Amino acid sequence: MKPTDPVGGPASDDAEPAVPPPLPRSVLVAAGAVGAQALVFVGYAVSELGYAAFERSGTAVAVAAFLGAYGIALGFAIAGLLRRRLAARAPLVLGQLLHLGLAWNMRDAPLTYVAIALTAVSFVALAGLFAPATTRMLLAAEDPDHR
Repeated sequence: MKPTDPVGGPASDDAEPAVPPPLPRSVLVAAGAVGAQALVFVGYAVSELGYAAFERSGTAVAVAAFLGAYGIALGFAIAGLLRRRLAARAPLVLGQLLHLGLAWNMRDAPLTYVAIALTAVSFVALAGLFAPATTRMLLAAEDPDHR
């Protein structure tokens, strides 16, 4: 008698692990948009550290530490999204809402162009995060029976 798998059918020694379907384009777009933001935050943190070394400013060190940690946290959230973790979407959405508030505060000259760019990238990321294909992928990864 052949052993059975947990579902009751015959076990197969040749069973290969199921390969997940490719990531939807909306996930890749959202990950790219947030990834660009994360790189900008980490890059700005590095530049603040350079300023801190030159000017001996404690505030610059604090800003660098905060922005660097924030950029790295965005990177971890992106990794979770690319691993199809539903819980990764919430911090990414919260980050985009924070960016929209930041862009609103930067709307006056001379930072108007920065505010426009940040707003555009945030809306692209939110569109990718809330796209139906993204939601289906995340729900299917959490519950394989979900259709």
